[in-house]
Parts: sequence; C-alpha cells; structure tokens
Amino acid sequence: MVPHVRTLLEEADSGVPGLLRPALAAAVEEIRAIEARMRAVEQQLEAGAAQTLSVRQLRTIPGIGLLTATAFGGRSGRRTAFSVRAALCQLSRAHAPRGLDRAAPTAGRDQ
Repeated sequence: MVPHVRTLLEEADSGVPGLLRPALAAAVEEIRAIEARMRAVEQQLEAGAAQTLSVRQLRTIPGIGLLTATAFGGRSGRRTAFSVRAALCQLSRAHAPRGLDRAAPTAGRDQ
C-alpha cells in the first residue's frame, strides 16, 4: 500500500487533495523508517539466533519462528525441555481468548 500511496503523491493529477499531501508524505516516510528498523532488528535476531543452539533447535519445530524461538531460547541460563514447555504453556494461557476456561491442569503429570 505504501508504494501505491507514494505513486499517488508523485502524480499531480492523482486526485489526492493538496492539503492531504504533506500529511500523507510524512506518514509514508514514517512507515518506511519503521520498516527499516524492523528489518535491522530482524537481522540482529537472526545473527544472535545463529549463535544459540537452543534457538536453532526451537526453530526446527513447525510453527516456531524467529521471534518465538529467540523469546524462549535466547534467555540466559540452563534450558531444559521442561522450562521450554512451561514457557509455551504460559504463553498460550496469556494469549488465550477471554472466556475460555483457564483452570489449572488436573492433578498428576502435565500432558
């Protein structure tokens, strides 16, 4: 969408009112700057992920991408299967839609 808006702003007869052009141009530049910062952060995460065994392992799990893997695997300290599972459970509860039963698991082992 940003490239389309930029094209419209460059064309004098695009139908975009003159009063809106400066505000739209500023918004386009802000979006482009944010996108550039996002790419830079992603490159930093990729570089760190390549050096962290637990992050590389987590990324082999279908559905686990760069952000999730670095959130769980990039923490300092000893990683175990239990701690990763506990973190995933905590994340799923934190992002569960309201109204769903968030009761504690039944007695016994976690499944």
